[in-house]
Amino acid sequence: MGPAVLILLSLVAGAAVVASRTGVAVRVIRTIDQRGGLFAPRGARLYAKVAPRILRGLYRRVADDLVVRVGSHPSPTIVDLGSGPGELAIELARRLPAARVIGVDPAPAMRDAAARAAMLAGVATAAFVHGEAGAIPLPDASADFLVSTLSMHHWPDPAAALREIARVLRPGGEALIYDARFVTYGDGELRRYAAHAGIDDRTVAREVLPWGLARPYALVTMR
Repeated sequence: MGPAVLILLSLVAGAAVVASRTGVAVRVIRTIDQRGGLFAPRGARLYAKVAPRILRGLYRRVADDLVVRVGSHPSPTIVDLGSGPGELAIELARRLPAARVIGVDPAPAMRDAAARAAMLAGVATAAFVHGEAGAIPLPDASADFLVSTLSMHHWPDPAAALREIARVLRPGGEALIYDARFVTYGDGELRRYAAHAGIDDRTVAREVLPWGLARPYALVTMR
């Protein structure tokens, strides 16, 4: 899904939720998106061209957050789940040269765009592999941090995704999942998915990020 469409859908969904307080509109939008493949594969090429420009501010904010959390860790492994055109993974590799950054994305067009961008940027510590939220191609307990931007509402099986994230994180690891506020999953849904995944729901938290007047983003953390 292109950023302009995502913003429009977010606004429509937000208005519907405020008006009805049922969240039905949000679930309909998610279902159309997940089943129609608007984000990938259909919209992958357009998104890969547009997202780095429109979402650069978000990527920088996320990179800032990761740098703080990494702190003095000598050589962390960071997974960017739903890495898209690679803008965030490349930014993380630049700022954390000792880190191993692995971008995971199901769309070949996204991975190709990311690999080209990394090569042009002279970044050799970021790799991009095929995978998705419900099937992350990494061994158990192999990642120190996992980050995801604007992909959670695309996940067709959030419980499976949470289970996979918990599997690949090392003890003490942390996941930071940023999504559009009005279409991502709510507190009750997250608790239910965590229970289905066999995860203690106290390890999953959601907050709305301070971000101007609109506050368009939410952050889900897993520890």
